[in-house]
Amino acid sequence: MVSETSLAAQQCRLREWAEQIRDCQNRAEGMSVIEWCSRNGITKANYYYRLRRVRAACLEQFPEE
Repeated sequence: MVSETSLAAQQCRLREWAEQIRDCQNRAEGMSVIEWCSRNGITKANYYYRLRRVRAACLEQFPEE
């Protein structure tokens, strides 16, 4: 069973990651994801991990058909 504190921390983390993803997607034209990640102190692998997690959380919001 997941505590309310854990759920709150997870939601906070997902919001932070979603903001980072938006920032990366709005990066300057010509700047690569790798360069953006380097400037923001995360690895490319970590960026894509966060992207997958945020996408999965968004998909959970939609009811299954």
